[in-house]
Amino acid sequence: MSFDLEEKRLKEEIKRRKPKIVFLQLPEGLKPKASRLAAVVEEAGALPIVSSDPCYGACDIAVSEAKILGADLIIHYGHTPMTMNTDLPTVYVEVMAKISIKESVANALPYLESWTKIGLVTTIQHIHQLDEAKNLLEAAGKTVLVGDAGRVKYSGQVLGCDFSNAQSVSETAEAFLFVGGG
Repeated sequence: MSFDLEEKRLKEEIKRRKPKIVFLQLPEGLKPKASRLAAVVEEAGALPIVSSDPCYGACDIAVSEAKILGADLIIHYGHTPMTMNTDLPTVYVEVMAKISIKESVANALPYLESWTKIGLVTTIQHIHQLDEAKNLLEAAGKTVLVGDAGRVKYSGQVLGCDFSNAQSVSETAEAFLFVGGG
C-alpha cells in the first residue's frame, strides 16, 4: 500500500525547528520506509535516529529513549496526537493511505444487506476517505452513523485504545463497517 509520508513537511519542520538530532518513531507497517525518511532528515541538516522498538500508537511516544539518545525532536508517524505532555517537541505525521476504498466498500455491501443503519469507523490512514465511504453507503440506501465522542481528533476515527466514536453510535447502529488495514 502506498502512503503520503509528508516528506516535504518533514523537511520544513526540521529546517524551522533546527534540531540537531531527530528521533523517528514509526509503527511496524511503516518501518520499511525508515531509511527513506532518515535520508530526508539528513538532507534537512539533522542527524536521524530511527527507533527499532515496536510502536503501538500515539500513547506510546518513546520520550525516554529519545532523551537518552540526545534527540531534541521526535517525529512520530502514523498516529494523531493525544492529550499528553511529552516534554520533548513532537511532530505527528498522520500518514494517509493513497489507495481507493471504492472497491472495498462495494465488496462489503453484500455483507451489510440485512441492515440499514450502519456505523462507519476508520483509522487515521483512511480518515480523509470517510466521506467517500459514507456517500457510497448512502447511495446503496444505507443510513450512515459516524460517531463523534470528542476524545480523538476526527469523527469516525478509532484507535486500538479508544473506540469511543464507535461506542457513541452503537445503540443506534445495526452493524458497523470498519475501513482500514492491518
